[in-house]
Amino acid sequence: QARGGSCTAGGYESKLLGFSKEVGERIFSLCARGYTLVKPGWIKIDLPFFFSETAVRYIVHAVDFVGKHGWNFLSVYDLDEASGEWTYMAGKTGSAVGEERSLLDIDYSSNCLAYKGLHYVDSENACDAYQQEARMIKKRIVSTVVARLPALDPPLVNIAIEYEDLVYFLTRQDALRGIRKGLRSSSSVIEHRVPQGSTQLRESTRRVQVQEPTLEDAVAPKVEIQIR
Repeated sequence: QARGGSCTAGGYESKLLGFSKEVGERIFSLCARGYTLVKPGWIKIDLPFFFSETAVRYIVHAVDFVGKHGWNFLSVYDLDEASGEWTYMAGKTGSAVGEERSLLDIDYSSNCLAYKGLHYVDSENACDAYQQEARMIKKRIVSTVVARLPALDPPLVNIAIEYEDLVYFLTRQDALRGIRKGLRSSSSVIEHRVPQGSTQLRESTRRVQVQEPTLEDAVAPKVEIQIR
């Protein structure tokens, strides 16, 4: 299972991300005014004990891939400043990729809960093919950006100056610039993005970075479980 955490976690969030009381109050004030873009968050992933080693390794490799290369994919996503929602740009043109589902799709017209979700089932034998496909997509995105003139790029993602220093994530233009500079990591992109003399963005991003576990630790975590 994977889920997102956000400001609903209250005090836990400020400790996890290292925000001061002043920064937290400022974020809360901006969110109350509709600038939900600045609401920080994180992702939690749970690995059930009954997962096979193949499945666990696939998930660990996927998380590692996103951590190292995910910023490249931002170049093909649009950001809604009002809602904070990221949308795959091709999905706006009627592509089948835009088949997202939400709680608004729940139907009670028959006096009971009805929900038509998208369920895809595949065997573990497809894991290697999915990883290879992800690498190919990333390679195709990079080659497309490098070959395209900057003047033909999509419109910039607007970030209001009022809260620019609280935006700890990368935007599409950051990804485009990083790809063209040949940068290899999101931290390198951030270093090139921060204006001279400004360190708050760099510091806020450093806070949310977590030490990467090894593959062996993820597959065989050293955890003691007591069953009563």
